[in-house]
Amino acid sequence: MLHKNYSFNGANKKKNISFLRLAAGCILLAALFFSGYMIVDYMITGAQNVQSVNSVRTVYYDAFTDVDTQQTSPEAGIVSEAASEVYDNSSTQAYMALLAVNSEAVGWLSIPGTDIDYPVAQAADNDYYLNHSFLQKSSSHGCIFMDSQNDTGDLHIILYGHNMKDGTFFGQLSRFQDEAYCMGNSLIELNLWGQITQWKVFSVHRAGSKALPVKFDGSTQFISFLESLKAAAEFDTSCQIDGGDSILTLSTCETGGRLLIHAVRIED
Repeated sequence: MLHKNYSFNGANKKKNISFLRLAAGCILLAALFFSGYMIVDYMITGAQNVQSVNSVRTVYYDAFTDVDTQQTSPEAGIVSEAASEVYDNSSTQAYMALLAVNSEAVGWLSIPGTDIDYPVAQAADNDYYLNHSFLQKSSSHGCIFMDSQNDTGDLHIILYGHNMKDGTFFGQLSRFQDEAYCMGNSLIELNLWGQITQWKVFSVHRAGSKALPVKFDGSTQFISFLESLKAAAEFDTSCQIDGGDSILTLSTCETGGRLLIHAVRIED
């Protein structure tokens, strides 16, 4: 009798082990299928994102085709006053072209020497463009967007973008943590509401997820904020700033917080 019970229990154990192995195999197979689906979906979404951005990029840069870049002074190669006026008009036309595509457009961000060259939008909140493209279509890549609280005349402009693994949007910002790279690509160009503005990086650092201020109660608070950004810098850029300056922040996600690139506006 004991022998029979032992045989019966042994058979049950074998069945249980077989069932567990089958269940584990099914779970593993499902995980592989899901991972494969996510990879394929990421690739497809990435390709759609590139196509979407390229279509907007064509619209934007085509608006500059009327600029006569040959109108320079023969002696110094400096852009003439007439050519500068044409260029200013074209930057406005380019912005208007963006508005025709998306009424929430605020401009265009470009960092010479990098692949960062994108339209910028602004929604009523800071959530919409996390998962919508500039064309306002659902997209995990999102869009570069300005803080919803920002307005013309603000001393601090913040632009957000995803830290994409494929290097798009703000996926290249981590390169600015290398001092040599940062110093070689420190100039930022931003067509802001139709006006070309230029900025120079003065601070690069990691921070927590706490939101940065865009409004300030007087110059003392703003100067204190500037000092905190300089103190947090991972290396010295030798770029001088003071309370009379305007600054631009590029912000993207990092493990455990955010990576922040701060730049000061320089003379156009």
